[in-house]
Amino acid sequence: MSQFPETEFSRPVSLSGLGSTETIQEIAAEAEERDSLVQRFELLSLDYLEGVLKLKKVRAGRGLHVNGTVRAGVVQQCVVSLEPVEVKIEEEFSLDFDLLSPDEQEVTQELLEEEVTVDPEEDREPLNGQMLDLGELLTQQMAIALPSFPRKPEAELERSQWGSEAVEEEFSEKVSPFSKLKELKKNR
Repeated sequence: MSQFPETEFSRPVSLSGLGSTETIQEIAAEAEERDSLVQRFELLSLDYLEGVLKLKKVRAGRGLHVNGTVRAGVVQQCVVSLEPVEVKIEEEFSLDFDLLSPDEQEVTQELLEEEVTVDPEEDREPLNGQMLDLGELLTQQMAIALPSFPRKPEAELERSQWGSEAVEEEFSEKVSPFSKLKELKKNR
């Protein structure tokens, strides 16, 4: 059984060979992998997805620090006009992981059922095992960088697209729930 769930863009790397000196990994998604990611993120297209990741162990080998850059050429659908919107992503990121021993991994599973407090000074994600999927890590960083509501700069809703004039008139003529109170106050 594989340590990782099956993902569209998988580049597992063993952590056992890493040390305190930085190791650089350059990865890029192939056409078939990009096509699968288009489906996953409901994109119109993904022209490229690539990144440079710098990995090194920290805290006497008990932690992993990852610096990287994700680059992607994405086409999304405009939320207003439904036309294609080209998005170029080039984002730097930095992540820290706690490398857990087998004993700590068992304790971590038990803690998942309890409430956990997060210390912002120690924002590290626990990492089980001796492998890290750099492809999925890069995919997640791309997803974070994607615009939530892509919109062409010139795209605007025309007034006729808001709703019928009758509906708009009804909204403008609606009586405020406080209008009766205003009338009472005037009559005093």
